[in-house]
Amino acid sequence: MTYSIRSLSFGLNPRPARRTPFRNNSRLNLLRLEDRLNPDGSADIFSKLNEGLAAWEQVAAQVGEEGLKSEVPFVRDSVAAVLKADEKLREFAQARIADVQALPASVREWFVRNGWNINRLDLTPDATGRVMEVSKKIVLPFTALFAAIGPKTGFSYFDNRIRGDLTGRLFGAIPPAILDVTVGLDIRDSQPAFYIGEGSGLIFKNMSAAGTAAGELGIGALTVQVRGNVELKADAAVRLRDPDLNPDGRVRIADFDRPLVEVVRGDVTGSVKFKDVKLTAKPSPRMRTWPTLPPGTTVCTWRRSSASVAASFARSWTRSTPGSLGSSG
Repeated sequence: MTYSIRSLSFGLNPRPARRTPFRNNSRLNLLRLEDRLNPDGSADIFSKLNEGLAAWEQVAAQVGEEGLKSEVPFVRDSVAAVLKADEKLREFAQARIADVQALPASVREWFVRNGWNINRLDLTPDATGRVMEVSKKIVLPFTALFAAIGPKTGFSYFDNRIRGDLTGRLFGAIPPAILDVTVGLDIRDSQPAFYIGEGSGLIFKNMSAAGTAAGELGIGALTVQVRGNVELKADAAVRLRDPDLNPDGRVRIADFDRPLVEVVRGDVTGSVKFKDVKLTAKPSPRMRTWPTLPPGTTVCTWRRSSASVAASFARSWTRSTPGSLGSSG
């Protein structure tokens, strides 16, 4: 009878400490199974992804400047600055995992729910060493475009033949840009390593802006008031490439320590019109024609108090990285 009472007492009052080790041992067994498949657990791999994305944010501005390095007519600031390319490239960080301790199944569900394509998510490396790779074409919000005009116009008549600068502002729109992202991790030297897929980058299409440029310029012995309307249309893109001699299509953070021209490719193309241009000056008594008429002159009007010229200019350009700005018009 005493033995039965003790058994009953044990059953009614189990010690809580005995349940906890049982659950921990189960978790430990799962972790040991992971370790046999891969020397790094999922938390280590997800942490490496976040570290790699943080390192990318530090080089994004340089990448944007290199890929969009172009002298666009009438635009004072760099293309990358006008388009805020650094901010947009940092959106790669949308792939950041909030809880690195989460189970791989939960992480997979999160990526799918947020529109990512899962190319690989397995603690066992594939034949190329990948344990994780996700990709997504992110549509960025519609934004406004603001740019200062000057000092160079891109037209030889104003830049080479006259003194002074034109100033003004351009206002326009940047349609939703496309951020093409592929990021992942593979195992290198038994350690998880972050990479960005070759071809990842930023694409701008159908941008447009308009404004007024004006200034007081010197043409020969004349002081001339110039005013006209500027219309700008452009496309731009910046992408990454694998610079290795034996490329595997994976760009490493260390690759950005090289000359960026080896890692970054870019294009800036477009056209600009400077139209309805009016040049006004007080002519001298002996003056009978406008000195060195600008190309595209449409009207030349003379009055007793002033002479004016109405002209239109057009120019298109294309520029690829590496390369130099080309133009026509």
